[in-house]
Amino acid sequence: MRRLDKPQALAALAEARASIPPQFRQCVMCALAASAMKPNLFIRETEHAVCVLNAFGSMPSDMLVVAKRHLPTLAEVPWEVHEDMSRLAWEAGRVLERRGAKRVYLAQLGSPADIPTSYAHAHVHVIPVTTTDESARPAVVLSWSSGVIAYDPGEGEALAASLAASFQESPSTVTGTFRRSKFRD
Repeated sequence: MRRLDKPQALAALAEARASIPPQFRQCVMCALAASAMKPNLFIRETEHAVCVLNAFGSMPSDMLVVAKRHLPTLAEVPWEVHEDMSRLAWEAGRVLERRGAKRVYLAQLGSPADIPTSYAHAHVHVIPVTTTDESARPAVVLSWSSGVIAYDPGEGEALAASLAASFQESPSTVTGTFRRSKFRD
């Protein structure tokens, strides 16, 4: 594993975008959701979303939860898709905590149009933080200013498989149902 600075990361991302099969109309996230990117860093799937290892993450084990449908803006995301994505991001965050993260950032990011460091496709970043110093600040973690992680051949696939196994080791369950308080105004 190595860290690419921002110019190196942008060049690597441009190369990855150039390899997207034509049926995905240059949408990296659609290709990720269909497991059509190389390397395939698939971790887990639900009805409406997939979880993949972020090939251009800010930290090792940084994951993305990606809507299976091409939904460019939050206004276009139906509740059931958002709920499913949120659940999968929550499960991924719990996996990262069990694996030693001191904290986990969940960030629903995006852009109304593709830009070099983001996509017009609903997705959630699940980012583990293992330090408590200045490098753990959101302004650092949620930016490419410190570069991104690049996995060596085979390394990303092995990490994705290990993360997938961690989901299976201790499945997350939600018990009970949400009820409004009878004391509500």
